[in-house]
Amino acid sequence: MHHLFLGLDPGYLAPSPFVPVATHPVHVEAKDTGLAIVPHAPVYMLPNIAGYVGGDTVGVIISTGIYREQGVHLAVYIGTNGEIILAVDGQLMACSTAAGPAFEGAQIRCGMRAVDGAIEKVAIKDDVQLKVIGDVPAKGICASGLMDAVAEPVRVGIVKQGGRTVSRDEDQRLPAALQHRLGHDAGGNYFVLSTQKKVERSW
Repeated sequence: MHHLFLGLDPGYLAPSPFVPVATHPVHVEAKDTGLAIVPHAPVYMLPNIAGYVGGDTVGVIISTGIYREQGVHLAVYIGTNGEIILAVDGQLMACSTAAGPAFEGAQIRCGMRAVDGAIEKVAIKDDVQLKVIGDVPAKGICASGLMDAVAEPVRVGIVKQGGRTVSRDEDQRLPAALQHRLGHDAGGNYFVLSTQKKVERSW
C-alpha cells in the first residue's frame, strides 16, 4: 500500500528476497500523491522495516511504546499480513506472515469469507448460539466466528487446555444439548457447531 500510494514500483516485493524500494521515512506534499486537499499540505509516510513489515508495524511500535519497555514483550498486528514484534529490553525483532487468507477461512474445512451465510459469532451457553451474516442458513465460518469457535469450547470445557475435544461419555457435566453435539469418527472426537449441514462441523 505504501508503494502504490507513492507511485513506487512494487515489483521487487513479489519475488524473494522481497526488497522494498524505500525503507526510510518519506515526506511529500499532498499534490504529489493525488490527495484532494491543500496542495502543499505535508504528507508523512512512516518507514517500511522490510518487504512485508511496513509502516503500519512502525505505528504499532510507536503507539505501544514497546521499544521503551524493559523485559520481554510481544506485539501482534493482524491485517492482510500478520506482523509480530518481539521486544527484549528495548531491542526489537520483527517478522511477518500471511494472515488474510488464514482469517478468511483458508485451509479451514468450512472456512469462508465474511459474506452472507458465514458464521460471524459463536456463543455457548446451555446450547450453541450462532450469529450468521445476512440472517440466512449457515454455509461456513469466517474469521470472527473462528475466534469464538476456538475460545468458547475451551471456556465451557468442551475442549481441554491441551487442545483435545472431550467425548460424549467423558464429561456428563455439560448440558444435554451440548453433549448431543459431541461425536467421534476416524479423525477423533468432534463438536458440531451447526446442525444445518454435515460439512459445517468445525473441529
